[in-house]
Amino acid sequence: MDFVAYHDSDGAYHQSRFTTLYPQGYRLISLSVYQPANPLYAAVWVRRAGPDWSAVHNIDAAQYQNAFNSATAAGMHPTILSVAGPAASPVFAGVFEQRPGPVPLTRFGLTSGAASDPNTIQHWDEEAHTNGWRMTCGAVYGDPGSPRYAGIWPGNDRRLAWSAAGIADSATDYQRRFDAQVSGWARPAYVALDGDGRYLSIFVDDQIGPWVARHSLTSAQYQAEFDRLVPLGFYPICVQGGGSGAARRFAVLFAKQETPLARQWISVGLGTAPAVDAVMQATLTEAGVRGASLSVVRNTHLVFTRGYTWAEPGYPTVLPTTPFRVASVSKMFAGLAIHQLIAEGKLALTDTAQSVLNVTTPNGSAPPADFSAITIEDLLIHRSRVRPDWALDRSVAQAFNKALPVNERETASYVASLGLLATAPDYNNFGYELLGMVVARRRNAASFADAIKTTILDPLQMTRTRSATSLVGQAFTDEARYHRTGEDRLDLVVQRSVMTADEPLVADVYGNLHLEQSQATGGLSSAAVDLARVIAAMNRNRKNPMLSRAALLSLLDLAAHSGRPRAGHGFDGVTFDGTTYHASKGGYLFTSQNVVSFTLDGIGIALCYNGVNDQVLFRQRWPQIDAAIRATAWSAKRDHFPDYGMARLA
Repeated sequence: MDFVAYHDSDGAYHQSRFTTLYPQGYRLISLSVYQPANPLYAAVWVRRAGPDWSAVHNIDAAQYQNAFNSATAAGMHPTILSVAGPAASPVFAGVFEQRPGPVPLTRFGLTSGAASDPNTIQHWDEEAHTNGWRMTCGAVYGDPGSPRYAGIWPGNDRRLAWSAAGIADSATDYQRRFDAQVSGWARPAYVALDGDGRYLSIFVDDQIGPWVARHSLTSAQYQAEFDRLVPLGFYPICVQGGGSGAARRFAVLFAKQETPLARQWISVGLGTAPAVDAVMQATLTEAGVRGASLSVVRNTHLVFTRGYTWAEPGYPTVLPTTPFRVASVSKMFAGLAIHQLIAEGKLALTDTAQSVLNVTTPNGSAPPADFSAITIEDLLIHRSRVRPDWALDRSVAQAFNKALPVNERETASYVASLGLLATAPDYNNFGYELLGMVVARRRNAASFADAIKTTILDPLQMTRTRSATSLVGQAFTDEARYHRTGEDRLDLVVQRSVMTADEPLVADVYGNLHLEQSQATGGLSSAAVDLARVIAAMNRNRKNPMLSRAALLSLLDLAAHSGRPRAGHGFDGVTFDGTTYHASKGGYLFTSQNVVSFTLDGIGIALCYNGVNDQVLFRQRWPQIDAAIRATAWSAKRDHFPDYGMARLA
């Protein structure tokens, strides 16, 4: 890379560099002004072809506005904006480049406050996530107790998930945000700081190859990192300074290229169905989701299975055996496990959950009578009126006067103390958590996952279904990676963890939900081939290792006639067409989506994604995927279960 970089340079030197480098085909990719009383500049130039551009430095707010007006009138867009100094007299530097399309939203002098106030950066951050823009450059400056903000928000044509939630972090808090974002597979794209040690950071969900990030560096430390990394093929792509004199500090991003890596398509598996492969490729490409796994059964045979990857080079290839968090598809296992107990005479639909669990409230008293009267059937068909929430960890900890984490029984105790709702919600997550506790108690198992290992997983030779792990550091090496988009908001959300007492920031759904204590309602992981195995087992008429045919038909018939908005008994929808049953269950966990769908003794489908885009994945594309699968002439003889370590079921 042919580049020139300098820092701690005054305006005259920076101007001389512009005069020399601009005619030689260099262009600014990074520019920072700091030490406002006597402005200094840090800049990075690269030699490359590109559209016409211009730059300004050492100007005040009015002069920058005039430069902005002139540049945009000439068809240029702001690409870099750096501001330093007190709110009353800041100094500006910026870059403009000839680009097509609307001029990006550009603001300076913003304060921090309510998102409803158009004078705040929070307002424009919300507007950007709502309207399909994204922040690409920003600055924090102003007075010690009254920061100001500037930013550029062009259109987000790439539908790239991003976050600029860190607007005034201390160096320590920025490090915590960095750790959370990077652990969730994001990277820093822009980091600025001011003379009061406040950091503004932008993270994005794409990859550029190897990169190195450093912050809170002295001038000498930055130079040392530069001298170490440049011989290794790195160059600075973002250098931002803050402070004055001996208190000058730098935030720097080094990389080997700035251009995001192009995604590539990989398909791995068994069976042949070009039409299915084509619609899956179109689905992932349109949705921007990196991975999916699909398995299809015909009666008891696994006839098709694929892992699909639409991701950057080096991304772990998704396989048919890759476990995904299956979210509410976990409820299918809960429904089956309950009906196993019923078939064995160890439980009845009319039994109360309390008769099995003996829950007490946090103060040790018995729960209200209406909670104690909730039956197993009430829970199965979402009729219980128990409060449906299942992410209650902080409230539970407060009720027990303890630090996080909390356990499942403490959560049940807290929910029991709240009393019941006036009417039953259409869908009740916590009801299925109670069912999981019933299964574990009746099976004398440590957890729901342990209980179904004995009664479902081992009999069906399923080795890729287990409790999901909440923390990224505890994830199994073969597990899918989960990516945050926030649906159309494209927001790289971070949250406070509920897994440890110190509650560090974590990437969304990597610790802010306690999945291990919610296994039966949304806390299992499973591979598509394992989910397909469950469907295939339902189609086995004789010597069924999971559930007898009579017991299975009873489950489906009860669900089909539950009279509830959701069929229940582990499924969202079950219908009987006069000949056979059709059933489906979906799952959504903010960074993963799943579905199982089958016709008894016919075609069954298990599909998992490691991202969310409900509009594309299910509202638009699921009917096409389903149609392509059902239009394929599947072999009546082919069975790939033995290829994945599972014996034939018929």
